[in-house]
Amino acid sequence: MAKFITINQLSGELTKALKSSEIEIKARANKALRIAAIKTWGKIIRMTPVDTGRARSNWFIGMSVGSEVNATNKRRGPAYINKELPSDLLNNKVYLYNNLPYIERLEYGYSGQAPKGIVRVSLLGWDRALKKAFKGLE
Repeated sequence: MAKFITINQLSGELTKALKSSEIEIKARANKALRIAAIKTWGKIIRMTPVDTGRARSNWFIGMSVGSEVNATNKRRGPAYINKELPSDLLNNKVYLYNNLPYIERLEYGYSGQAPKGIVRVSLLGWDRALKKAFKGLE
């Protein structure tokens, strides 16, 4: 004997399936964003010229741009970025910032260690890093 399904039942099943797919897609997108941010922002930090280490140690991550300046020369890298990034990147605006007064001069080639800049050069690889992160999740 044939089994019938009503339009309402079908609609309910499709809604459940779509919701499940939406959750999975958002989770994958969030994970890919996190991987790409760690790679790209890590590159920004690593490319920051070092004399005393102060400029490199003054990169911060926040939901807004703060005014703090790190008095120590504590190293920052991927572990710091991973720890400070919020778990939900899709629905949040997150900033990587440096409040040192001379960071803009460093960005525009003041140091021979990064004559082409830091942030601008690193961000050129953002698309590639994001695509690679998505492919790695397949």
